[in-house]
Amino acid sequence: METPLRERGTETVFIVDDDVTFARGLARLVGAAGWRARVYPSAADFLDATAVHDVDAGCVLLDVRMPGMRGPELYRTMIARQIDLPVVFLTGHGDVSTSVDAMKLGAVDFLEKPVRGETLIGAITTAIARHVADRKNRGERREVEARVALLTPREREVMGHVVAGRLNKQIASDLGISLKTVKAHRAKVMDKMDAAISSRAQIGLKVAKATKNILRRMAKAAAFGAIERKAVTGVGDP
Repeated sequence: METPLRERGTETVFIVDDDVTFARGLARLVGAAGWRARVYPSAADFLDATAVHDVDAGCVLLDVRMPGMRGPELYRTMIARQIDLPVVFLTGHGDVSTSVDAMKLGAVDFLEKPVRGETLIGAITTAIARHVADRKNRGERREVEARVALLTPREREVMGHVVAGRLNKQIASDLGISLKTVKAHRAKVMDKMDAAISSRAQIGLKVAKATKNILRRMAKAAAFGAIERKAVTGVGDP
């Protein structure tokens, strides 16, 4: 069952921990810092909560070892379901290898219980800032992808050459079309991509970021299987 606490902030900290007393202590600290806290005693309760999908900015404080679905498994599920909330892992059982793996795969921090208040506040601040920045970047990427979808196949070809830094004459030679045609296609590309993002450098950067983010999400989903196995058995993949 979801327990909303101190509904006074616009940024939400989701606390997933089966230790109810500890979780409520965290919630009081979070509320005192001005954030809204929501407490869930299990991974299943967290995944069933509609608030997880409605939050504008926030993060998750996630216990590593819980009955049922454990922290690393929940994180993998979040990635698979595209729940984009940054995660701060909390554990009462120090596990250096698991913490290193979690950080490599995108966790904001890995803190050992009991955690100092100022340390936790710092981790939450970093996590929420990351969420805000990631949301902004995803919005820009969706805008770029939507505009690319407006291009004809030939216009996409021309754009690819423009992003690569090719001159109009070189593009004409590469594609076997006239210089006039290249200029016409290029003008349409610049118009459809919009002046705000239409410079060669900006288009290249945003397209590269979109590709990198997709590959990173795929790598996280695959690699977290190894983390969960290591957390349960103490042995990773060979």
